[in-house]
Amino acid sequence: MKIVITGANSAVGQAILRCGPKLDATSTYVAAVRSARAIEQIRSKQSHANHVVQISYDNPGSLDAAFQGASAVIHLAGILFESPNSTYEQANVASTRGIVEAAKRSRYRKIVLVSATRADEASSNRYYRTKGQAEGLVFASGLNLYGATRPLLLGPDTAGSAALQRNISGKRAKLIGGGRNFQQPLYVDDLARAALAATQPTVASNLIWTWLAQFPYQSENSLSVLRACWGARSASARFRSYGFP
Repeated sequence: MKIVITGANSAVGQAILRCGPKLDATSTYVAAVRSARAIEQIRSKQSHANHVVQISYDNPGSLDAAFQGASAVIHLAGILFESPNSTYEQANVASTRGIVEAAKRSRYRKIVLVSATRADEASSNRYYRTKGQAEGLVFASGLNLYGATRPLLLGPDTAGSAALQRNISGKRAKLIGGGRNFQQPLYVDDLARAALAATQPTVASNLIWTWLAQFPYQSENSLSVLRACWGARSASARFRSYGFP
């Protein structure tokens, strides 16, 4: 079985490349990225990443070559923050449109789309709106879709872990909403394993699932969680609560 992972240099992509061969050593995992720098990034971290290809969502030929013979594609491409070189529409919507059109030409069996928990085409927030538009593109295509929305991700190379570390690095740590809101962050390797399982043809199709951690916890209890993650030194940090306006 050949599985192509777009946006494979992301934290989720790295986790899939790390977990995939352990779950099924007979499958081929192809990391598809947009730059030579991303290729080197993957090869420096993944010793078994022999199948790394450079693609462009504006170049159908590059997509067709990468997806030839694939059974499934895990589409991770997208951005959380815009930059001068990439907008939400380009990264979240146009990339998905390219994947859908390539799927119709290549005839691979399944798209596993990793989206966001509040994705909605009608949202006033452009990030959530473009994520919803991406979901709509795949649904409207008639292709076999397994969609997954995810919460905060924690684990190696994740933005969530980096943000938490920054927040506790000083003498005061901020707790939005007075620390009373609940969190159900997901470990990145759990998301990777679930995405890989979803590539199987017999797994639920044409559905959007929300993946969460099993147990929620209040942010005001984060001190003990952070102590466990980063050692007792973080216990010296104070927490400041901020109420929502």
